[in-house]
Amino acid sequence: MYAYRINKFLFEMLKDKEKEKRFIEGDPTLFENFELTQEEREAVQSCRVTKLNESGVQPLLLMGLTLVLKKDIRELYKNGI
Repeated sequence: MYAYRINKFLFEMLKDKEKEKRFIEGDPTLFENFELTQEEREAVQSCRVTKLNESGVQPLLLMGLTLVLKKDIRELYKNGI
């Protein structure tokens, strides 16, 4: 996984309410401009914070992702997700 692409995607998604809404709704076209691999997309969509963090994704962007998806980042880390 390439952290730069994921960081860029999360940053752009979190600063734009329309993109955030499309992400929550599961719009697959949202990923098209970011060249994320299937593995990267799945990790983001399923909120695999441990895997994303180990790949170098910014922790603050991961926190934003968990807030959008209404998940507790502490529980995800504790459970190794």
